[in-house]
Amino acid sequence: MLPTESYVRCAELLLDGFPDRKAKLERVRDTYREHNERCYGLYQKLIEQGVAREIARGVLPLSMYTEWYWKVDLHNLFHFLKLRMDPHAQLEVRAYGEAMAAFVKEHVPLAWEAFENDNLMGTFLSRDEKAVLRPEGRDAQVAALRALHERGYGRRRLMEVCRKLDLDEGLVDEIQPPGPGAGA
Repeated sequence: MLPTESYVRCAELLLDGFPDRKAKLERVRDTYREHNERCYGLYQKLIEQGVAREIARGVLPLSMYTEWYWKVDLHNLFHFLKLRMDPHAQLEVRAYGEAMAAFVKEHVPLAWEAFENDNLMGTFLSRDEKAVLRPEGRDAQVAALRALHERGYGRRRLMEVCRKLDLDEGLVDEIQPPGPGAGA
């Protein structure tokens, strides 16, 4: 794949004052273009000869984008996005993840909101951190769970919080008694 037009324009602006460097950039760009065109021609020739696309693709340079299709469930897609959107991921990988995330957010907004809240913006605690942050005393624990309930946490999520913080799951009954529709 050749550098994007915006990248080329930016490079040209930077190199306007350096005609020898600008000429060198143009030669490099032409070399890339010629090489990619030759490789793509070979790829097409292999396909015409009956070679499977996934095998023929081996002659394409790494700088050339390919198109692919895949099926994935939301659980694994969210895991994939969490890795690619991590602040430690390479810039290009993050950009790809963010573009995919925009698509996912548009098509499954409620699932995206839960993923964003619980995974992207959530955090994991060590045993020591949980011990320090766990509310002391039954009244404080009920108050903490009640605050989460007021933020929309249903019975099932409150039970999950109790398990995470090693709280008595029976505290949830004081906030939302078990019954029909209590699992939300």
